[in-house]
Amino acid sequence: MIRRILIPALMVLLCACTLASPTRSATFDLIYTDHVDTTLCPNGCGIMLTAYGFGLVVNKGATDIGAAEFFGTTFSAISSRPEMSLYVLINNPGPPVAPIHPNEAVGSVLAPNVVLTSLLHAGETLRNTQPEQVVAFMISRTGTNTYAGPVSFDVTMTMGGDVAQFTIFANVTLGGPSEFAISFPSAARVSSVPILTPTVTTTWGAIKALYR
Repeated sequence: MIRRILIPALMVLLCACTLASPTRSATFDLIYTDHVDTTLCPNGCGIMLTAYGFGLVVNKGATDIGAAEFFGTTFSAISSRPEMSLYVLINNPGPPVAPIHPNEAVGSVLAPNVVLTSLLHAGETLRNTQPEQVVAFMISRTGTNTYAGPVSFDVTMTMGGDVAQFTIFANVTLGGPSEFAISFPSAARVSSVPILTPTVTTTWGAIKALYR
């Protein structure tokens, strides 16, 4: 009798554990320059912004984003062209940047990337860190090549327990040995989602074996 009661109860518990967790608001949003026009020289050079960045991090959680979480952010980028690469980072400029309060957007905005501010939502406030760069990237050639044309970078951003995925489309033109230029025609916004935790699965036979 005890066996017949415990096994169904355990089945109910296991089924409950596999249900999707309740949805919640994103911990952060990223406003980023989704299109980039850039001119690079042909001898393996790249371009990195100095006094401004390519994005704004917006805290959409209920609590502050602290320094450890913010500066522990990691990125990975996959290029559609082997000739081109993208390196992305959260830069710690020295003066305090964190904590980031709820509904606060943080990043460095200057004339070339002012398009970012067009995607702020009502109730959000911008903390412009300019001239201190925070959300930074570098586009470069992998080795010496003369590629010119479109390239896309699929980027994954992980902060704390959340992840955001987005794509930056770049149009690369060929310049002289020391010719550099960059502009941002448009911007986009993406919301983070929780990092999925793999569920542990079992079999009916394994469950019955627990009560033999």
